[in-house]
Amino acid sequence: MGTIHLLRPSGPAAARVITAVAFGATLAVTVRVTVGWWYAGKIGWTIAATTYVVWTWTIVGRFDGAESASMQPGRIRPGC
Repeated sequence: MGTIHLLRPSGPAAARVITAVAFGATLAVTVRVTVGWWYAGKIGWTIAATTYVVWTWTIVGRFDGAESASMQPGRIRPGC
């Protein structure tokens, strides 16, 4: 598995989490150095969460009904 494959939509969710945390940590350190510690954690978490959510919805948002159903690990039958 190369790095390029890990960052594709078919790559594992862990790659998205690690990338989002890296972006958040980088920005948190930058904010800590330039503005102060009070905002560093808040901005770091916000950037990490936003990166992960936007990236995930960019992938999931393109799915149609059949693709969504195929991604579901187990189906619950109505009435059972």
